[in-house]
Amino acid sequence: MSKKLVLLGFDSIIPWVAEKFMNEGKMPNLRKIVENGYSSEVIPNLPPWTPPGWATIGTGTYPSTHGIEGFGVHFEGESLEKEHDGFDSNLCKAAYFWETAEKQGKKAIILKYPGYWPHRMKNGIQIGGCAGYGGRKSHLDISHSHCFATQDWESLDEVDIIQLKKAEWVNLPEDLVDPLATVIQIPNLRKGEDITYEILIVGNCICLAREKDYNKIFRKVKEGEWTGWITENISLEGKKVDINFQMKLMNLDRKKKSVKIYVSQIHPESGYSTPKGIDQELYENVGPYVEWTEPYDLWMGWIDSKTQLEIYSRHANWMSNTIKYLLKNKGWDIFVTQWHPIDSVQHIFWGGIDPLHPDYKEVDENKYWGIIGEVYKLADSIIGSVLESVPQECIISIVGDHGHDSKRYNFNINNFLAKNKLLSFKKDPKSGAPIIDWKKTKAFGMGPIHIFLNVRGRDPEGIVEPGGEYENLKENIKDLLYQVKHEETGKYIVKVAFGREEVDAFGIYGGGIGDVVYSLRPGYDSGAAMRVQSLENFGLSEDMKIFEKTSLYKNQTSTHSAMFPTTKNVRTFFAVMGPNVRKHVKPRGVPMQLVDVAPTITYLADLPQPEDAIGNIFKIMKKRGRCR
Repeated sequence: MSKKLVLLGFDSIIPWVAEKFMNEGKMPNLRKIVENGYSSEVIPNLPPWTPPGWATIGTGTYPSTHGIEGFGVHFEGESLEKEHDGFDSNLCKAAYFWETAEKQGKKAIILKYPGYWPHRMKNGIQIGGCAGYGGRKSHLDISHSHCFATQDWESLDEVDIIQLKKAEWVNLPEDLVDPLATVIQIPNLRKGEDITYEILIVGNCICLAREKDYNKIFRKVKEGEWTGWITENISLEGKKVDINFQMKLMNLDRKKKSVKIYVSQIHPESGYSTPKGIDQELYENVGPYVEWTEPYDLWMGWIDSKTQLEIYSRHANWMSNTIKYLLKNKGWDIFVTQWHPIDSVQHIFWGGIDPLHPDYKEVDENKYWGIIGEVYKLADSIIGSVLESVPQECIISIVGDHGHDSKRYNFNINNFLAKNKLLSFKKDPKSGAPIIDWKKTKAFGMGPIHIFLNVRGRDPEGIVEPGGEYENLKENIKDLLYQVKHEETGKYIVKVAFGREEVDAFGIYGGGIGDVVYSLRPGYDSGAAMRVQSLENFGLSEDMKIFEKTSLYKNQTSTHSAMFPTTKNVRTFFAVMGPNVRKHVKPRGVPMQLVDVAPTITYLADLPQPEDAIGNIFKIMKKRGRCR
């Protein structure tokens, strides 16, 4: 008879970092699972990247088998610049383990799982999943997060400038001294009117009203305070819907007439769940949906690290309360979720704990470890919400999709190819931006590890002849990569370089991957993110710089995508506890691979094996096999 199965995903959880925080007492719930079950390091995919990672965890198949090979997916025969969304569930060609179980009458609850939008199950419960990770903002948003600030903050990225003027409100008390006022207009990204608030500055507070009337003020906050949830009922595509959001007064200086106000993501309270009505039920019993936690608002200077932690905490609380409500009030056999802020906090603050990063200061190291530790602690609180909500006869598993290692410098792969006369660009006659001159381009870097050759007969504007020229160029590029040396550190930065035909052993093959596939050493990342259309984000720019230093509070200072999956810090973590699982066991010899997770946990729960799975079953039950 099958058992209930829980899979908790924590993006970027690193084994030794988790162990550090378990030893410090920050993760007692994870400690309980490790001491009462089985745990292992896990080798992630090549590349160790979010979309293929979570697809592999869910299906038990390799990236080119399930078809999600990166943030962007390339289809052979299309332009080498064209990409398809790696988080689009329609592109996944393999069955998720809960889909296989559903065919045998099992019911699953899937909470905010990356790459599982649009929803695919027929009878289960699905909550969210379209955004909130990997920099993705929801297409359901009424408005994305915003920052409104006075002119003195104009150097911030994408800030909306407002002006403070003498208040001309009605019903102002006579004893108010020099009241100032402004207005903020939050743009509505969907059909409907913008959301407008009048702001009155009195003393050390801002006051919010829907019109210029002192008697109709409905919120008052001081510097460093949140407004609490603001609820509006608006017309959205012909229907009335509730929306909820919060503001925070980040900075206020009356003397300088300076103010900075942060506005959270504005998400509707319906339209993100299957079946219909579950979202409204959660709203009434748990509270407003909290999704956006990514670090871009911090990097743009809108918020500080304290506020970033507050955002993580709100999100963790919503996740914990939602988990408890669903597990206690809905019928289920399988529960799966994923939480992303571990990934984000390591992207942000790793430079502060890495002695080799240019911005590292020994005096600040403990501060940054403290911030990272708080986020691991929040992850543990989510584990605790599961432990108190499931029956004793339940398989509870924890897994990450990859780890993290230092990103001290960007390696701009396409600038490198251009300097070696393998890539050519010209200016767009309309915008003046650099564009690829395909008639003169032989190679193009795309994604963190792929270099595509522009092959005649295969690619729309191919110039490289198949056969001898193609093979010689591949070998030439591999040789060039091995010679790349960082001018400041004197280090060779490329760990391995393969031809396409050599990497099928890693589960990547076919026309969707580069003709040359490479991985970098820790400290470096390829500036060729296959998820944005700007050529500068493909590591191509007019300044032709090969390397660029990363900076704390401005860039990612750790990463994973361009590194070889066996690298220590890029390995991730797996643990499982439940009936008949051997206690306090770690594997001897070969660690698990990501592809082994789904076959192993479904085996432990006596559920059907995922129908497309090709990973191994780690037989770790007391009576049914030894620990592999």
